[in-house]
Amino acid sequence: ILAALAICTVLYIAMALVMTGLVPYSRLNVADPIMVALDAAGPQLTWVKPIVSAGAIVGLASTILVTLYGQTRIFYTMSQDGALPPVFSKLHARYGTPAQGILSAGIACAVIAALFPRDLLGELVSIGTLLACSAVCLAVVVLRIRSPELPRPFRVPCGPAVAILGAAGIEAGSITLVIPPGGPPLSAASLPEGMVRAVHDPDDRAGLACFDAQGLLRLHGGR
Repeated sequence: ILAALAICTVLYIAMALVMTGLVPYSRLNVADPIMVALDAAGPQLTWVKPIVSAGAIVGLASTILVTLYGQTRIFYTMSQDGALPPVFSKLHARYGTPAQGILSAGIACAVIAALFPRDLLGELVSIGTLLACSAVCLAVVVLRIRSPELPRPFRVPCGPAVAILGAAGIEAGSITLVIPPGGPPLSAASLPEGMVRAVHDPDDRAGLACFDAQGLLRLHGGR
């Protein structure tokens, strides 16, 4: 896992260096930054665009599939632990899969994707991923204290210090997404209006409720 993370990090950095070498970084805050960089490179790289588009479609589809697959298994494990109703740990009689979890996750994702703006969903997914990583960091500290006897094939170097610093750094990154620079104050009271605006006007960066690290209800305001 660590080797895969290292390889992905190197590839991302290399890609970022190439793109910012072709186009000023301020022009890359768009939905298709790679296409913007290729357009700036001139007609000699036009042949690359179909390959990039096909790769993006395959990459997004595979990512969605793997994410939904993992989420249904998380529901299954949570149900076995008593955190979710038993129906989520019930296996299909023929296929041996958690069918209820698969249906629930698929329907929920389809409805949310159909109703809310793409940019807003992208930021909320980023916030959710950051909060999940932060929770994992904090869980390391909690388990070291509450269950020191558990077998640990892998131990985090420098123990609680690395976990706490990791959680703090992740939360600092999530705050930049939850609280837009120069945007209006975040208020949960405006949630109904924000959801209506988001549904009826895809171009309106209206709000959607989410929880920050302190568990306070926030609203992503428009920019």
